[in-house]
Amino acid sequence: MRRLRTVRALARGRVRRVGGGRARWCAPTSASATSAAMRRASRIGLGVWAALALAIMLCAPAFGLLNVGAAPSAQAAALDSGAISIERPTPVVGVAEGPVGTNLYIKAVGLTAGDTYQLGYATQTATCAGPGAITAIVGATPTPAESNGGFFATFAWPSDAAAVGTSYYICAQDQTTITNPPVASTDLFRVDSAAAPSFQINAVDMNGTPLATPAPSNTLYAGGFVQITGNNFFPGGKHLFVQETADPYTAPVYDPQQALKIISGAALSDQSGSFNLVVQLPPEQGALYLNVVSTDGLAAGANSILPSLVASQQVTIAPPPATPTPTVKATATAASTPTPAPAARKGPSATRVAAVIGLGSVSVLLFLIGIILLVSAAVSPRPRV
Repeated sequence: MRRLRTVRALARGRVRRVGGGRARWCAPTSASATSAAMRRASRIGLGVWAALALAIMLCAPAFGLLNVGAAPSAQAAALDSGAISIERPTPVVGVAEGPVGTNLYIKAVGLTAGDTYQLGYATQTATCAGPGAITAIVGATPTPAESNGGFFATFAWPSDAAAVGTSYYICAQDQTTITNPPVASTDLFRVDSAAAPSFQINAVDMNGTPLATPAPSNTLYAGGFVQITGNNFFPGGKHLFVQETADPYTAPVYDPQQALKIISGAALSDQSGSFNLVVQLPPEQGALYLNVVSTDGLAAGANSILPSLVASQQVTIAPPPATPTPTVKATATAASTPTPAPAARKGPSATRVAAVIGLGSVSVLLFLIGIILLVSAAVSPRPRV
């Protein structure tokens, strides 16, 4: 009989339950319905225990025994139904990582449509629900939730949350309906370096050898070669490329097809976040930007997504230096005294020529006269003695 009274007490709502954070009586069942159920159970031979089970089933909705799913965690219980996920950089087992200055691209859902939300961060131990745990992210503009209760946002991880190895939640606080609890990210962000990604440049030849005549500071040569040494490109194994732009880097200009040609090295960060490579510059000249970026961006017009890692430098691209023409050095030779040329002989004057001719003619005439006299003498008879 005692057991029967207990069963009837359960069925009639004489047992307290806990639900929704406060004690409540189990919703009572009418006495007639309970008695009828008990009599039916007795008639068919179910006994007291079967009747007890029947009473528990009647009271189950009040106990919440038919609810499916585990009890919410302390963090989720204190927060609204909204959620934030990290889209860039891609989380691994619920954790995204990178250095200070990493561009995070997040997605928020389940918020109050039309309300404006301020983004902040909180350590993993404090959580977004902790009193005074949220620090507003400098540079993150308050964003209104769209009609579907969601929004996308991009911001650079702030330098005031630079504890290396520490993981943080991203929090969204409703600035319109301040009674709404903060919303926390389902993913964490872990800081790998307290310094932002950066790189150094040096004008070199195609073999990576510094030029014989160094280029002026922060100056490179159009069509020439540049050595790029990068640091803090975490996590290790990040794929990168080098892009030259006319203006500071923004999401819409992201274009891996415009990557500069790599001559040597690899555009891949090592476990220390470093890399070293040589690329060739295009022929454009002027004040331009040299950018080293990760390959996880998206060029899609107004929906473009900034790469998670971006480092930029403004440089001067000058005309290529003139190639010097090799000169032949003159060899000294012994000086020689020139031999004077013999003076030209003067020809005989006309008078001398005439005299020579006259003398010649007289000589010929005398010669002929002599011949005649000799012949005459030879043929003339000699007188007898």
